[in-house]
Amino acid sequence: MISKENKSKDVWDTIKFVKYKFSEFYKRYVVSVPDIDKREFGVGNWEKKIAVRHMSFDSVDKLRTYLIEDTPLYISYSTAYYEFPSNRPMEAKNWQGADIVFDLDADLGGRRFPTEEQLEEVKNRTIRLIEEFLISDFGYSKKDLSINFSGGKGYHVHLNDDRVIQLSSDARRQIVDYIQGTMLDVNAFIYDKGKGRYIGPDTNQKGWRGRIAKYVYNHPEMFRPRKAKVKDFVDAWHRTLAHGNWSLVMDNKDKLKEVINKVSIRFSDDIDTQVTTDIHRLIRVPNTLHGGSSLCAVKFKVSALDKFDPLKHAVVFGGYGKTGVDGSEEIKIKIIEEVPKLVLNDQTFAPIPIGKTVRAPLYYAMYLICHKAAIVLNR
Repeated sequence: MISKENKSKDVWDTIKFVKYKFSEFYKRYVVSVPDIDKREFGVGNWEKKIAVRHMSFDSVDKLRTYLIEDTPLYISYSTAYYEFPSNRPMEAKNWQGADIVFDLDADLGGRRFPTEEQLEEVKNRTIRLIEEFLISDFGYSKKDLSINFSGGKGYHVHLNDDRVIQLSSDARRQIVDYIQGTMLDVNAFIYDKGKGRYIGPDTNQKGWRGRIAKYVYNHPEMFRPRKAKVKDFVDAWHRTLAHGNWSLVMDNKDKLKEVINKVSIRFSDDIDTQVTTDIHRLIRVPNTLHGGSSLCAVKFKVSALDKFDPLKHAVVFGGYGKTGVDGSEEIKIKIIEEVPKLVLNDQTFAPIPIGKTVRAPLYYAMYLICHKAAIVLNR
């Protein structure tokens, strides 16, 4: 562990090293922001992701100079457009509209480092948000959307549509409520025709009706765990539900309450609701570095999401990412928090106990340092 008398110097040297490496990245890669002169910016440091806000840049060149020379550990920009983005209070900025952004995070369950499985799960939920809700239900196409890795443990989905930028916070809340199925009652879709016969949605329908029907169709075991092992019953289950006959389901209709939780995008777990509803929200600038991981908030096409691996494609210090920093460089670090087995940049690293001093590849060392699990030592 760091001794009390050396803690300040060790941490300061570590922060100085990280900022130097981040500056190297920004010298090699130009960060572009659409309508940059209308955006408010906020920057973060070792302690806070947004320590200062109400900043503005009127050109990409000025932003790049700032990133190279001042080098914040985090930089975010407003989803909103303003006439005077650096003014304060907020009313003095003259709000002109705001993008809609969805922020999905993995649930780490108290872990310091996300696992491959956790990152894969949040990616799958992001795909569901895009394909089942934004495209299928709201009618957008992939060209209307842009996406970037958050740099930490999830994804940011940006909706690029001039028709939505003027929506109020309340209107955005309705979008959130729709996606998470707030106050939705499955029983409202099902009609009692008498004599034990029930009619409901079929698997060909759109929106929530079809979504619920498909889930029930594919999960007979949820309602009839014993009979779901019998092929004849499963065949009858599929045949009747495909045509909107819910008679077999209604013997255990209490289970229907669980279906919404299964097929919605639950905002308490998946999406930071405030990012979508707050019309003054700041969110990470795509293609910038995340001070809590050293990974890049890589922006890519929606069609590439399925094959995107953040523990490989977002690694920039000698990895697959957007910089020419030498990947063969190794640095000496001291472990100050126990490090579990990790996979990064297609390499598997063994657990490391607290107090151990090791030499590590730059990309791995930066990953541990930015997670505050290691400090850099004099080389």
